[in-house]
This record gives sequence, structure tokens and C-alpha cells, in this order.
Amino acid sequence: MKLARQFLSPLRPAIDRLQVRWLDFSPRERRLVIQALAALAALGLISLGEALAREHARLRDALPRAQARQHVVANAATEITRLISRPAPAEAADTESAAIAALSALAAARGLNLALEREADGEHPEQVRFEGLGEAQAALEWLAEAQAIHGVEPLDLALRTHDGPDTVRGRLRLRGS
Repeated sequence: MKLARQFLSPLRPAIDRLQVRWLDFSPRERRLVIQALAALAALGLISLGEALAREHARLRDALPRAQARQHVVANAATEITRLISRPAPAEAADTESAAIAALSALAAARGLNLALEREADGEHPEQVRFEGLGEAQAALEWLAEAQAIHGVEPLDLALRTHDGPDTVRGRLRLRGS
């Protein structure tokens, strides 16, 4: 209460003047002022109601788009969680030898008999040569899977098809190189 008095004390003279003027009005003038204030309040409420109705319509129209975006984000989050929970690819190992071993195992799983070895020239230690036998289609699938899982980049590929197993030869660049 004391705070209200402190706040109203500078306004007290103006409030007193308004009170005196109000009492000077005739009952008819007071009624007209009250009706005018009521009309202004009604107009304010109507304007506020219309603004709220427009905002409600806008939000109602925007809701399906927001839900679709939320669905896309939820699917992406699920995919990210799935990728994080996968075992680390060979590039996370300490040596390139582990990456080569993982690529070799992946090739064997596809039915390819490939020999993989690091480039011997020392100029490109991140490059791996491969050579061997297997079906051309299996070799292409192996390269696609190796790129997706281990991030290798195919540099050269030579496939020679003939009766029996096909000859596969090429070079890869390991990830992060």
C-alpha cells in the first residue's frame, strides 16, 4: 500500500483536478462520457478479437507445414541415431592396415578374391591397390559398399570379363587422405 501511495503521489494533483471536473459535469454529460468510454472499450475489444481471429487462421494454416517439417526432422534424428550406434568404420582404427583388412573382409564377403596392398611408391601412402578375381557385378557392389561404409574413393577400376571369374584391378584412396 505504501508503494502505491509513493507511485500515485506525483499523480495526485492531476487525479484531484479530474475528480473536480467530473463532479462539475451534469448527470447527462457523465452518462455521455461513460457511453463514449464504453464504445471505445467495445471497439478495442472488437479490434483485438479480429486480430486474434486472423492469427488463429494463420496458425491453423501453418500447422500442417510445421508438422511435415517436424516429421522430416524426426526421421533425420532417427537416421542419425542409427548411424551413431553403428560400429565405427575402419578409418577410426589407428592404422591404415586395419582399413585394408576391413576392405579385404568386405570383398571376401562379396565372393571376391582380391589382394589389397598399400601403394609402394611412398608418394601416395593413402592409396591402396587391389587386384584379383571375381564377378564384375560383385566388384561394383563391393566398391559401392566400401565407399558408403568406409568412405573410400575409387581412383581406377579395370574389369576384364571372360569365361570363368572376371579379372578385377584398380586403386582406392582411403578416407581422410
